[in-house]
Amino acid sequence: MTNNNSQQNILVLIYDNLISILFWFILSFLALVSIKHTCLVDSYEITFFLKDKPLIHIALILILITVFTLLKYSSFIGSLEKRLETDSRFFKTLTGAGLLIIFFLSLYFIFSAKLAPVSDQLFVQEAAEAFSKGDYSSLEKGGYLAVYPNQLGLVWISYVFFSIFGFGNYQAFQIMNALFLVMFYKKLSDITGLVSPGKKLPTLSVILLGILFYPLQIYCTFVYGTIPGLALSAASVYYALTFQNELKKKDAILSALFILLAMLFKPNYLICFIGIFLHAVIGIFRKNSPASDSKTEAKTSIKKEVLFSALLITAFIVQSKLPGIVTSTVTKMDTPKGASSLSWIAMGFQESGLAEGWYNGYNIKTLHEFDFDSELQSEAAKEEIVSRLSYFVHNPHYSVEFFTRKLTSEWNDPTYEAYWILRTSNKSEDSSAWAKTFISYDNYLKGVGFLNFLQTFILIGALLFASSRLFAEKKVACLSVPIQSADILLEIILIGGFFFHLMWEAKSQYTLTYIALLLPLSIVGYHRFINAVTRASKQSLALFAVKMLIPVALFAFIYSGSIGSHMSEDNDAYLRTIERELSE
Repeated sequence: MTNNNSQQNILVLIYDNLISILFWFILSFLALVSIKHTCLVDSYEITFFLKDKPLIHIALILILITVFTLLKYSSFIGSLEKRLETDSRFFKTLTGAGLLIIFFLSLYFIFSAKLAPVSDQLFVQEAAEAFSKGDYSSLEKGGYLAVYPNQLGLVWISYVFFSIFGFGNYQAFQIMNALFLVMFYKKLSDITGLVSPGKKLPTLSVILLGILFYPLQIYCTFVYGTIPGLALSAASVYYALTFQNELKKKDAILSALFILLAMLFKPNYLICFIGIFLHAVIGIFRKNSPASDSKTEAKTSIKKEVLFSALLITAFIVQSKLPGIVTSTVTKMDTPKGASSLSWIAMGFQESGLAEGWYNGYNIKTLHEFDFDSELQSEAAKEEIVSRLSYFVHNPHYSVEFFTRKLTSEWNDPTYEAYWILRTSNKSEDSSAWAKTFISYDNYLKGVGFLNFLQTFILIGALLFASSRLFAEKKVACLSVPIQSADILLEIILIGGFFFHLMWEAKSQYTLTYIALLLPLSIVGYHRFINAVTRASKQSLALFAVKMLIPVALFAFIYSGSIGSHMSEDNDAYLRTIERELSE
């Protein structure tokens, strides 16, 4: 091995282990707050910080692990695993059945709730319909798109879509969402196969978990870019991983194309793009698929990796320029610059009546103050950011509490505002009786309770996955596994989302993407751990558990005082609020 190759291996080793450690710490924090606390919003999106029941969460997780472990010994599971591995037709049949269930559940929510778009959804669709009539007033000073030109991609997609299916035909868009959700889970199961090569049971289990994780089915009623962008991002991740395994140009092109489309639907998927791009760049240094170590094959591999990175850069440039070019060409108007991106960060550092770092109107207010001059607004936002950072530095206790509550409000809503989307269905004359019953007070509390535990289940599985790579003994082969390229890419996307939303305007809707992409790691985490329980010694498992829980114990100590108490003080107020809202 040459010195150059040694340096490359060291770079990759540092990258992989740094990502693994960061992922482990973040999952430890998220798992702890999920067990101890819960955050839920009312109809005005005001966040309530609730005390949870940690002993019940822990007991249920242990019971499930015990049940799964006992099932591992059963002849039924053994024969099922064997048949899944050997009978591809059987595996495809079960996979297809699971995807059909997800599709029809999504349709059931769509046709039962019969929800029309509101808020930003509505403003985007109104702009698209106005464009069809030659009305471009939303681009003018004071118009919606003059503030949010980042929505232009979705506006033009909606323009084309509704030109075909009819403006106001929102159910057509919602059905499209359901189809994209099927695409998402199909690609997510394919990604699981790359995380755990040769294992069909985890791949199938991801789809089964998707049936239970119904916030995404509810989001199919959202006439917005959330579900299409999520599906396209997952497809991009999958093809990026298959490219790095096989180095086929077709996969590189598909990955770049799908992430381009995802960002056109919703610019927030830029985080997924950054993760894929960073992974592509590291792929240049990573020893990849060529079986031979010859210099010729190595150079060919590097050239293809560089080409993939170039394709991703091209995709980014196209998605950033295309909506503006189309707008200027069609409307003969300059594309507005809109609110400065720094204004969103400044707002993310401020207090809000909803929760720390949530929307408070700062971006719109300051844009109006500076007469829609984005550059002047940007300078003001810089000053505000510097001022807030200075305040955080000089008030450490306040800073810890501020960012803890901000992160918790974003990541610890087990509904991810899915019920907030359905909030009007219990009063709508168009909604079915089932939809109104689903959102009734008693059923709402049952649904939230189920999702609350499901969130903990997902996070604990991902924590087991993160810990297995770092702390499992080498002799426990089912736990001690080499780092896979697929693992690292999913982890870097979650890490990117965590730090991005630490700074950006907060909203629990935004984190749904990252939790959904976490499902493969969660399922594989449980699969590996249960295999270890059946094979490893009690001493090895106990040592593994102690190491795994080090940051959990650290976070528990930090939040044992006043900061922790401030994250669990709203139980009574929330129950009164929800009972009033759902009984009106």
